[in-house]
Amino acid sequence: MAPGGVTFPQSLVALDVVDEYRMLVCPYVAGSGLALFGEVQRLRGSRSVSAPRCSSGVMALVYRPARSN
Repeated sequence: MAPGGVTFPQSLVALDVVDEYRMLVCPYVAGSGLALFGEVQRLRGSRSVSAPRCSSGVMALVYRPARSN
């Protein structure tokens, strides 16, 4: 969990210190708001690890950033 609104996780992505993204996507349209990755200049690709759907329609998405070894 990342406290501090959208700017805190954006700074972690920009510093390349995120090992895994876990997001809950709810079937709700709010209309507008800040994009999670909108201000990130250096966003690498990622791969989906899992995406189960709950009976309520909520999806629990897990992604891992692509790393070059």
